[in-house]
Amino acid sequence: MNSCLLNLLLRDSAKRETIERLWGTQATETRFDNGQRAKDANLYAYIQLCTEARTLAFHEGGRYISLRTCQQLLAIAQQLRDGRTRDAIKRSAPLVNLCEGGGSKSKQDVSINLAARLLLMCDFGRLPFSFSGRLHLSWTEGSLADCVRQHFSAPPVLVNTPIKLERMFMSWNIEQVAGMDIVWTDNVVDHLRMMGGDRKVAVFHHVTFLQCQLNNTMLPPGLIQETLQTLSFLFPPNDPGTRTWIEKNHSLRVDPRLLKCGHLRYDDRHIDNFRFWRDRLVLLKQAFDESRPQTMLQWWWDRRDGIQCTTYPDFTIPELSQLIATLLNSRANISVLEIGPGPKSILGDLPSHLRQKVRRYAAFEPKSIFVTRLEEWLGATEEMESPLPGLECAHDIYRVPFVLDSESGCGARVGDSGSGSGSEEKLDIILFCHSLYGMEHQARSIARALDMLVEGGIVVVFHRDGTLRLEGLVAHRVASFPEGVIRIADTDEALDQFAPFIAGFVMQDIEADRITRAEWRNVCRALGGREETHPDYICFRSPEIMVVFTRHATALPGLVAQVPLAREGRRIKNCEARFNHSAAIVRPETVRHVQLCVQWALEHGVGLTVVVGSHSGHCLWTNVVGVDMAAFDQVHVLVGEWKGEAGSDADSLVVAGAGSKTGDIVRKSMAAGVTVPLGSRPSIGAGLWLQDGIGHLARLYGLACDQIVGAVMISVESGEVFCIGCVPSQHWPVGAVRPRNEIELLWAIKGAGTNFGIVISFIFKAYVAPTYLTRSWIVSLRDGDEARRKLHEFDTVHSTKKVSRHLSRRDTE
Repeated sequence: MNSCLLNLLLRDSAKRETIERLWGTQATETRFDNGQRAKDANLYAYIQLCTEARTLAFHEGGRYISLRTCQQLLAIAQQLRDGRTRDAIKRSAPLVNLCEGGGSKSKQDVSINLAARLLLMCDFGRLPFSFSGRLHLSWTEGSLADCVRQHFSAPPVLVNTPIKLERMFMSWNIEQVAGMDIVWTDNVVDHLRMMGGDRKVAVFHHVTFLQCQLNNTMLPPGLIQETLQTLSFLFPPNDPGTRTWIEKNHSLRVDPRLLKCGHLRYDDRHIDNFRFWRDRLVLLKQAFDESRPQTMLQWWWDRRDGIQCTTYPDFTIPELSQLIATLLNSRANISVLEIGPGPKSILGDLPSHLRQKVRRYAAFEPKSIFVTRLEEWLGATEEMESPLPGLECAHDIYRVPFVLDSESGCGARVGDSGSGSGSEEKLDIILFCHSLYGMEHQARSIARALDMLVEGGIVVVFHRDGTLRLEGLVAHRVASFPEGVIRIADTDEALDQFAPFIAGFVMQDIEADRITRAEWRNVCRALGGREETHPDYICFRSPEIMVVFTRHATALPGLVAQVPLAREGRRIKNCEARFNHSAAIVRPETVRHVQLCVQWALEHGVGLTVVVGSHSGHCLWTNVVGVDMAAFDQVHVLVGEWKGEAGSDADSLVVAGAGSKTGDIVRKSMAAGVTVPLGSRPSIGAGLWLQDGIGHLARLYGLACDQIVGAVMISVESGEVFCIGCVPSQHWPVGAVRPRNEIELLWAIKGAGTNFGIVISFIFKAYVAPTYLTRSWIVSLRDGDEARRKLHEFDTVHSTKKVSRHLSRRDTE
């Protein structure tokens, strides 16, 4: 322990021995609720404080401090615990000897302040060479305990302020909803202090230290307990959101026992129970209550006004984060152009490690009021860093609409310095986040953006699903969120927050605003829906789609020059798919045509959908090419003529083209005296057989996908033609091969067959067609309750006896 203070805390044993001497044996022997002793706990947070204090004290080789060994530091700490005055400590042997060795009075003060800081985790005095922005106690005379008690004995000023500390008032919501940053501090004096124009709040997080100092007589009675109580409601131990937020963002910087402060009873949350921290709690709660959401993500997390939106946190932010993370696999940082960001960029809601990677930011925002607020949001101050801290140069905000082409003469071009050179900066990401509404030439605007991309760059569009039409462009990636919903509490206050946000303006005239808000409330209640799970909320559907384009988005002419287009007006049965505006629908007529479609998609990094029966909501996607397999509708029944070929022991096979329907297969096979267990609707296509398929013969023979014994398929990995399983030789396409993983692939397409390629034809195992007697019962029912009761009685009767697998039931209204 007599080692040089410069080497303090280098060894683990020295760390714990020093802490035990500083805190005292009684404190370090404290046992927590899990039985662990304090000196055996994770003391990393306190050790970090000691390391930082040592670094500051020995700035410029220690010219501002007298201490040189740990023993000298601990000797001063012991005198502080003994209650000696500051002057008495200065006259004590350790410091007198140091002064005689060349130390000065100011060095003595720095030495005493360092020992006091490590002892009580409070800052005392200012260091002569730095400015920390932290509060410190001015201690010039008397004992350390007297100084601390005097500071905390000041009575609260805000005694008549009615404040409720609801359960929503916790650290996670302070940051997520109010947009305030939690700043971790190791200075008790700074606890709950508002900083940075009320945009930051300091939180003392050293719970291990506090729980060990409950009996410390140097601190005012009740201070430790009250500090732990503030941490109890700011960091509730059983709140999953708080725990996840800590683990993802702050786990390496805070005391591990922060979430172990115990539970705070409802009665203990009353503001009158707080004396030491009352004023700061009142100011913090007022700032929290007065804050209003500035981003869509904050709007979603905000439950104070009863508004819930699932789209941004559950879809927009995760999808955009994934896109940027993928892009960063091929580059160190990115440049971003945002079209119509409004008062704040959506980039501000991304995780901090992704925001750090944005080296260049530009935006086109024609509304002056938004430009002003966007500039303020992007700006950095001495106390608040920019939301995009990795910017390598100043951001550019162009106060004009996004131009269609560089020859239009209006607006600005990104990177154009005005020198007339015509040069334009290329970008990694161009983002249209709900900014295409009202834009006259949407497809041309996207095409213009594509010209501004670097190699490998992307254009990202977020838009309300079902309303996006970008003719002639092919998407690299499409994702949809049909479950999006906005819920608003059915109160005037909540609707008055929601309606102006949707309308985009507020009436300046007070009387006109009052009348307009009343009309808006009536409109919301008339148009909104209700959910049984949220009876007190008005609900609005908010489906959203994300479409991503690359520089290959204009490659469609190369495909339609080789593969015929489908006839116009092709009927799509699924109502969801009808709202998806595909880039084109091609109708291949040969296996080679299908192969060309797959090879084209692989070359340009785009997707394809397959259209057969069109019952699936996935048969058409926005700005994705659909492949209509209607030309492959032939059905062949093979009875015995294929015997001797490997692959199946069935007596009969049915070879069905991917464009055939259930009705086509049943009619053709029944004419030959055989049948295949398929679905019960004649218009269903191949999507059913590749995934499941329940029909009247399912109890006897199994699902439709279980009957597949072979298939001809175009691989989506290579574009090759594969023959899988039992494929009769006369149905092998020219150039087809067997895949190396044939057995696994045959197993996979029986239930997950829509994921591996485009199937040209199926080979089904067929059975002798049985003859059945059908009978219809017509039962009159008064209501749904009686229908459920009758069906339950029917099931109860037949569940008590063994029912033949030949029996099947179909219920209709």
